[in-house]
Amino acid sequence: MTSKPVNVNEFQEQARRALPKMYYNFFAAGVEDQHTLRENVEAFSRITFQPRILVDMSNIDMSTTILGYKILSPIMNAPTSLQKLAHPEGGIHNGYLHCGKGCLKLRCCLVPIVIHMDSRLLF
Repeated sequence: MTSKPVNVNEFQEQARRALPKMYYNFFAAGVEDQHTLRENVEAFSRITFQPRILVDMSNIDMSTTILGYKILSPIMNAPTSLQKLAHPEGGIHNGYLHCGKGCLKLRCCLVPIVIHMDSRLLF
């Protein structure tokens, strides 16, 4: 693949080639009976995008409400455990990703890193 990946399957293939087999299998496998993994794959397969051609895109509102809180985007950042298997700095960059105020960021209690007092990581 010479171009950058553009969908989940292409990212997954890139990870399969880049990671040691044991690490890739850890990330790619679901838990126990893989029920949630199957449900997620099926749910994503039902999502389709309808291209909007010649439509004014200058004033789009992607905000939504999650558990009674308004957020700017329906995209959430959820780290997983043992990210150091894929990158030396592990999950530390998850604190810097996504957008700032008004976006939902989830924390994982199993991320083995020490978060220093940095305002960019306090969420």
